[in-house]
Order: sequence, then C-alpha cells, then structure tokens
Amino acid sequence: MNFFTLLIILLLLIEPQENNEQGKEEENSTRKTVLQYLKSNPKLLSLVLLTSLWNLLIWEAFPIIFPIFVKNVLHEDTATYGIINGVQSFGIIIGSLIVGGIPKHKNSFHLTLLFLIAHCMLIAAFSLQNNLTLSIILLILAGIISSPIMIYKSTFFQEEIPGQLKGRIFSIIGLLGTVTYPIGNFLTALILNYIPSANVGMLLFAYSMILLVFSSFLFVFLYRKGTTNV
Repeated sequence: MNFFTLLIILLLLIEPQENNEQGKEEENSTRKTVLQYLKSNPKLLSLVLLTSLWNLLIWEAFPIIFPIFVKNVLHEDTATYGIINGVQSFGIIIGSLIVGGIPKHKNSFHLTLLFLIAHCMLIAAFSLQNNLTLSIILLILAGIISSPIMIYKSTFFQEEIPGQLKGRIFSIIGLLGTVTYPIGNFLTALILNYIPSANVGMLLFAYSMILLVFSSFLFVFLYRKGTTNV
C-alpha cells in the first residue's frame, strides 16, 4: 500500500495559492497535523487505503471486465448483460434497507473489514464459475454485502476523524476515489491486452484475492492489537 501512502502525501501537498504568509503557515500547520493524525491512527489510515484499493481493484475494474466475462465466459448476449448488470445495484438497495433496520453497532471498523472480506470471497466465487443463474445469485449477494461496507466505513470516518480535520481528510478520501477510477480502468485494460478473453475471470479472481489477503491481514493484526491493548 506504499503507493496509496505516497498518493495521500502528494494530495496533501496540493494547496491553493495564499496571498499572505500567515495563510501559508496555517496551511502548512494543518497539513502537518493531518499527516501526524493519520500516522498515529492505524485504523483510520488502513481503512482509507483499503477502501481505495477496493475501489481500484473491484469497482473500477468491474465495468471493464464484466462485459467480456458475460460474452466469453457466460456466453450470453447484450440483452442478458443488461439484466445481470443491474442485479448488484439491486443487492445494494436491499443491503441498505437491511443495515438501516439494524441498531447501530459500536465497532464499525471491524464490521467494515468483515464485510469486505465476505465481498472479496463472493467476487472470487463469481469469477470462477460460468453459470448464469449462479452469477445472478452471487452478484445480488455481493451487492447486499457491499452496502454495509459503504455505510459502516462512512460511520467510522465520521466518528473517528476530529471535527477540525474532517474537511481536509474527507477531501483526501474524495480525491483518492477520483484518482483510483482512471488508474483502475487503465490497469485493467492494459492487463486484458495480454490475457485471453476466456480467462478474464482469472483477473477478477486475482484482484479479489489481493484485496482478501490485505483485508484479512489488517483485520487479524488490528483486532489482535486492539484486544491486547484492553
């Protein structure tokens, strides 16, 4: 994740032009405070980096991989592609309704990681099969699982980030989301030029496994660290 850490530092270096020295000093002080806070809060930093990696490897790659997967692995036409392309969104809606009806949980960080691990496993399972019905079921479940990831990570950010740093850190999170989109598209399109279309599912499987390993490691490491500090 060194790439994302470097990217955060570069984003912090982006600043508007100030007309006076006091403004520059305040900006430098704020930037230093943000870096120190992120460094001192491994849960926050890891979740920012991990969800950025989730966007890069899954959400930004899926729109490129999915049409090829439908055509060359599922052997379905464009009409079927249009139908199953929306089932994950349907699952997200269902997941949002379910999470909305559940009482607020105090440990949103660990829940985010657990649901992220589950989402990786579902995407990995989807990438290894070639059955239309099973594809629809797995994508609906993946959508349901991805909804609490989005909700719980936002809850964690709101609760964890101090009020005076919220603006700056949320700007970084937003910029990371913007930057990872073209990077994910470019990376996936580049790799697809070197693998057969029939093996496109293996690329999605590799992406999900990379994310699964990182998520599992962080969950075990930070969960164990949290329990030993109690």
